[in-house]
Amino acid sequence: MKNLFESWRRFVNERENIACGCVDSSQTDLTIKDVQNFLHNNGYPLPETFKNKEADGKCGPETRQAIMDFQGNHELKQDACVGKDTTAAIKAVMDGKKPKIAAKVKVSKKQEPKTQGKKILTCGDSLMAGTKACGAGIVQSLVSLLSGYTFVQKQKAGSMNSHIARQFKSSVDKENPDILIINGGVNHMLSDRQPASSSKLMKKVIQAAIDREIKVIYIPIVLTKISHNGPTTHMPYELKGKIIRNRSIEYNEAMKSFCVSVGARYVSGVEDLMDEYNCDGIHLKRSGSQVIANMIIEEII
Repeated sequence: MKNLFESWRRFVNERENIACGCVDSSQTDLTIKDVQNFLHNNGYPLPETFKNKEADGKCGPETRQAIMDFQGNHELKQDACVGKDTTAAIKAVMDGKKPKIAAKVKVSKKQEPKTQGKKILTCGDSLMAGTKACGAGIVQSLVSLLSGYTFVQKQKAGSMNSHIARQFKSSVDKENPDILIINGGVNHMLSDRQPASSSKLMKKVIQAAIDREIKVIYIPIVLTKISHNGPTTHMPYELKGKIIRNRSIEYNEAMKSFCVSVGARYVSGVEDLMDEYNCDGIHLKRSGSQVIANMIIEEII
């Protein structure tokens, strides 16, 4: 009886999805083509839908699945129907009020030969490595999503000081990876360091990789949600959260400009993820790390 009920429920859901035609015109001003163009250009590829180089305007299985993937990533009901809430999420992304969250990339068997043997070196702080309290970091999410790659992990806790920078640069020289994924900087902002001087060490590591013709993907600082930091052993006074955020923004802008100038990839959209995936004011929940991993995969595949 239970199996019969589940079969009937799936049947009803499928009929409702089809009846909706992917877009509920009573709740949205978007057309099917509007939705297809948005999805295709924002990390939810629709190769069959665009096989003639433009949206076909049909509510097919590919479009319905992409709508559900988008809804799932934005914690909406996955009914494959664009109504009021899904429209609001789409428009928030279009207006830049929400970061792009790409569909999880599934590496198909046809893709595997292209990726076989590629080496990825990851260098960074606890955002990359994860923490006990907040869960797995970006690297664990990448490993679970990508097949055919070899990962070499060099995460280090703490600030990007000269010692850690030398270790990272040494790893680049020793491993000679195809791809370097690197992050860091927030610990300097938490300890009252100036953005201009703090970013110099990060730039040196990235430049060393670029000089070796290694593809570099840089993850900017995720803006913190703490009210203050300190006093601590190394900083005998209180540093206001607003100052930390403003300096982090300045640091990100400096790194973005540098990445553009040397040809490194800067992962835009990471900066404000703390708004939605806050764990402890400094670190992200595991789901936030997964979002960043999907953004990185878009740069890799």
